Amino acid sequence: MPMSDPEPAPHVREAHPVPGLAGPFIAIGSLGLLVGITHPGCVIELVVGFFLFEAGVRAILEERR
Repeated sequence: MPMSDPEPAPHVREAHPVPGLAGPFIAIGSLGLLVGITHPGCVIELVVGFFLFEAGVRAILEERR
């Protein structure tokens, strides 16, 4: 008997970014990227800035769908 994909539980939802936070995420992420690129020892700022910037861009793209 073939197994089909199970239905997700009713309480499980897909994670969607908060629409009002796209601007601050992009601003803080850009600042983190700038600090991470200009200061050679700040790898954590570079990584965190990248992920915050990506989250902001993803939120804007989700809003436009």
